[in-house]
Parts: sequence; structure tokens; C-alpha cells
Amino acid sequence: YRDGHWTSDARLGAPQGGTANSSWLAPVPGTAISVADPTGDGRPDFLIPESTADNIPGAVLSEDGPTGQWRFIPFTGPFPTSTTVGKNPQFRGEALISTYDDCTPDGARGTSYTVTWTYEPSSGTFWAPDPPGWTAPPGATNHT
Repeated sequence: YRDGHWTSDARLGAPQGGTANSSWLAPVPGTAISVADPTGDGRPDFLIPESTADNIPGAVLSEDGPTGQWRFIPFTGPFPTSTTVGKNPQFRGEALISTYDDCTPDGARGTSYTVTWTYEPSSGTFWAPDPPGWTAPPGATNHT
């Protein structure tokens, strides 16, 4: 926003990992784009919600790294790698959290765990340890 006008700073496609029946920036009651600094670089990062059937995934848009280019930050573990993280991600202070349901004995009666994501500046990704009950797929490189 300069001189009373908005200008385009970057153009990005939708984040990776969205579902075929999802809609970015859809009107979801109680959700909005959130702002915090989970990358710790002193610049604002934006959590953008997605509308899906059973939870509200999200993607983090950031101007991180030495080049200062806008991008969606990838998530590298314990879930499949993409620029979208599921199960209601949110900023808690400057931290990014999401939930994981172990679906034991089933999805409706499983235990939910809080997953805290850490930004790794060297790789430019978010990483989290495996939550209780998570079984990494064979050959996963993000398994702890």
C-alpha cells in the first residue's frame, strides 16, 4: 500500500496439497487469515485457511529467506510433504500449531494431539516431531 493505492507485490498459485473439493479463502465461519511470525525473521507471515469437508487445513505464506520472495512454506514432517497442513492449524503467539487425531479406535473416538511446528531456516521448511500414534509410511525421510 503506497500513496493511497494497493499494488501487486507477488502472484502465487494455490498451495500444494489442497483437495479437489476445497476452496482457498472460502467463507468458513470463525476463520480468517491470521498474522504472526513463526519464521522468526521479523516479517509477518500469513496463515491462509482452506475450506474442506471435515477440518480446516491451511498454508503459511511468507516473505522468508535471503531473497525476500513470497512463497508458501513447505511442511516436512510428520505428515506428507506439501505446502498445506491439515487439522486446523493456527498461530499461538508466534508458534504454528495443528492437531493430529490418532483415530484409535476410530476417527470419531480417537485422541487428538497438538503438533507444534518449527521453522528450519537452513531448509526453509516447517518441521514437527512425530505425534503419539503416528505411523510413518515405509521409506519416509521425515520420520523421527
